[in-house]
Amino acid sequence: MEIERILDLPILLSKKSFFLFGPRATGKSTLIRQQLSNSATVIDLLQFSYWRSTHGYEVDFLIGLETAVEVKASQKITARDFKGLKALEEEKVFKNYILVSQDPINTRDNNFQALYWANFLDNLWDDKFA
Repeated sequence: MEIERILDLPILLSKKSFFLFGPRATGKSTLIRQQLSNSATVIDLLQFSYWRSTHGYEVDFLIGLETAVEVKASQKITARDFKGLKALEEEKVFKNYILVSQDPINTRDNNFQALYWANFLDNLWDDKFA
């Protein structure tokens, strides 16, 4: 049984970029294939690798050997949100450590950068993290 969708992805995409969040196995990939086919760049975050330390610190995904990205749903980030990125930085592998959130204030401190999700996507599309 197919469920009628109320999202119109081409209209959303015309506004630049967006995240499609939701639990696994609810049809997000099918929706994208049906509505966008080959007309959009789709990045499946599950195809990226991630990092987890023996102490339980983790970073959500890694882009090549240049960039580590942690994603938080918070509207206001704190220093604690960088905990996993700071633990990974001790290994001296990556050049960029990015925290993506819904906080509209973008900040930078040496190799650490906090970006509003839309700004992150703009940079990602422009290959600034490769």
